[in-house]
Amino acid sequence: MLASQLHSTELANWVSQELDGYKSEEELPDYRIVHTGCLGAWTNGAWLVKNRGVPISRITNDKLKEFLTKFRVAHGIRTVEQHAVTTDSQFAVPQISLLG
Repeated sequence: MLASQLHSTELANWVSQELDGYKSEEELPDYRIVHTGCLGAWTNGAWLVKNRGVPISRITNDKLKEFLTKFRVAHGIRTVEQHAVTTDSQFAVPQISLLG
C-alpha cells in the first residue's frame, strides 16, 4: 500500500520479492545470505556419519568452501516463517559445478 501511495516501483518490487521469493541469487540482499557451518550426513561408501561438520579449513576449492558456508535464502517470507517454527527443517541443496 505504501509503495502505491509513494508511486515507488522500487519499493513495490522489493515487497513483492520479500513476499514471493527472489528469482535469482544476484538479486538477494545481503541480509538474505546467511553465513553458516555445514552439517550433514557424509559417506565414503563404507561408513556413514550423520550430523558432522565439515572442516572448512581443509577445503582448498574456494567455490566449494563458499557453497558450504553461505546459505542463500531466496524463498518468500512465508516459507521462511514456516521453517522458523519447526526444528526439522530440511532444504534442498542445488547442484553446482566446481569445474572452471
